[in-house]
Amino acid sequence: ASALLSAVLLHTRQAFAEELGSGLLADQVLADLQTSLPSSSTDWLAAARRASDDQTHLPERWLIIPPSTHSIASLQALSLAALLGLKVTLRESRALLIPRWWAAHMQELIEIAFLPASFRLGSTPLPPVDAVMVFGSSETLLEISKVCPWPIKGFGTHLTAALVSSHQVSAVAPLLWRDALSLGQKGCMSARIAFISDWEVADKPAIIAAMDRAARPYRDALSLPQSLALVHASYQWRTEGREVIKAQDATGPLVLIESWTPDSNLESLLCDRSWALPLVTVTRSQKESFTAWLAQQTSLKRISVCPSSRVDFKRPDLSVCQLGQANALAWTGMHEGQALFAWTRDRAETDRLRGQD
Repeated sequence: ASALLSAVLLHTRQAFAEELGSGLLADQVLADLQTSLPSSSTDWLAAARRASDDQTHLPERWLIIPPSTHSIASLQALSLAALLGLKVTLRESRALLIPRWWAAHMQELIEIAFLPASFRLGSTPLPPVDAVMVFGSSETLLEISKVCPWPIKGFGTHLTAALVSSHQVSAVAPLLWRDALSLGQKGCMSARIAFISDWEVADKPAIIAAMDRAARPYRDALSLPQSLALVHASYQWRTEGREVIKAQDATGPLVLIESWTPDSNLESLLCDRSWALPLVTVTRSQKESFTAWLAQQTSLKRISVCPSSRVDFKRPDLSVCQLGQANALAWTGMHEGQALFAWTRDRAETDRLRGQD
């Protein structure tokens, strides 16, 4: 199975590049996927068991709604559904080239059908399914939970960040950009913010120069509309008093420099446009209070750090990975700490969402 899927991955570069708008991004996503795939039949079966939580009576027919921004998130679910013998209906989206290509090469393993992007729950006729899996924003999950006639398995948005010390940035700048841009900064795994610890103002020129050099390979990945939107957003950020670092090439990704304070709000430090990465500086004297603050940011679910970093975040739900691997999430059969196809601790949350008006 692993050899088959590796061959499929190697021949899907064109579909990845077309969906993501860049051959560089396609190569990076393929490398992340190949790193993430189980390496043996035993590992695949173990992932399938975890996906089912060892339950023998799973809903047989699933409607899967992928995120509108990209289709990568649905690949693990499709592959493990095939191993478990489940039937899948996948709703179309603007980004569905990859799952269609994937399904065409797995047609002997999985029974899959497609619904148009215009399909909305509550419309008729309803497809013959037993359960729904949704990847999307928390607001989307809430709305779908209110009208869904079937059990719903929902995975909402969360934030990923990078953490690196000031003296390391020059060496690891390519990895910082890789964590941020491997999916074009789409999806919940892509780092949307980087914290720079042990900050000293004297390090700033070298850091800016290193980030600019490391961003150059990505400049061809931005479409003209994306570049124009980024330029427009940079003017807005400057009027808000944010420090935007102008790249040597106006079409490249942008860096913003922010200063962390104990009353900072994680979401307010982010940028509302892709292809922009806030570098949030934390001085050595702030380190203890920053670590405590970071542990309180419940929307932060994944963080990438240098291999030499030794930080105890005191958060069992915070996933820690090495810098440059934020988008290489192992296919263990679990997603956001939950078995993909089984209800365990999240059923109470589903019931709670349904009860909200």
